[in-house]
Amino acid sequence: MWTKNNWKNWPMQRINRKYYAILFFVISSLWTWGCAPSGRNENIVAKVGDAVLTQNDLKARMEWEGIAKDRAEEYIKRWIDQELLYQEAQRSGLAKDKALDYALENFKKQWMIQKLVEKTFAEKIRISQAEIKDYYEKNKSQFQVQEDEVHLLHLLTKSQADAEIALREIQAGRPFDQVARNRSADAFREKGGDMGFVPRSGLAPEIGRIAFSLPIGNVSSVIKTSYGYHIIKVLERRTKGDVRPLKEVENIILPRIRVDKERATYYDLLYQLKDKYKVYVTENLKE
Repeated sequence: MWTKNNWKNWPMQRINRKYYAILFFVISSLWTWGCAPSGRNENIVAKVGDAVLTQNDLKARMEWEGIAKDRAEEYIKRWIDQELLYQEAQRSGLAKDKALDYALENFKKQWMIQKLVEKTFAEKIRISQAEIKDYYEKNKSQFQVQEDEVHLLHLLTKSQADAEIALREIQAGRPFDQVARNRSADAFREKGGDMGFVPRSGLAPEIGRIAFSLPIGNVSSVIKTSYGYHIIKVLERRTKGDVRPLKEVENIILPRIRVDKERATYYDLLYQLKDKYKVYVTENLKE
């Protein structure tokens, strides 16, 4: 006899949404693109044989696919290419292929299953802050720092003269992040030079030596490396084995809990449906 535990031993089948989105796009073209009524010439943007693409069709389909308005010309070209291929496929008799009927039926089932699962998840899955904290407390070993790391503000210039100007501004009391936004040439400029926590192995040796010896809150002098001229400010340091704070790892914990709940909800749904509907499997399968 099947039990709830039996179902939980089955591998969870996750539907490939991208595949079905593409398949839906292709199938919908078979149903509608070649069926625009006549008498709408003023609204037609493209035509292939008897098939037309109207302004309304174009707008609706681009919105459905999440395509920006400025890509309309590209979309129209793609529509033409697909319509040419589709009409040739029709002429070749492929519309009569039984495999198409199977593909359409299979798509319909999978699309409806996907919507049912999404609806069930939306109705039943809730994740509280208490659950997140509980997961964190029980799994702190998973969030330990793997090597010594330092939280830095960083500023990079191409010349020593520019670096000296930036340093004088910081020493005169101007906030480091403002100076970095105005003068830094690195990827963290827009963040005010905030690099977050960086492991020792992720720093150039010249910077690493200073970053792990400079007192917390202090600003370095100009540091020269092969990348240019640097100024750093040390905000915080952590040593190997320290546990990252909950706020920092919450975005890691949340999807883990969600996946567990989705799996449980999915199999609970299957278990309930097995009780609701009659299921029969022959014991004498023919080879």
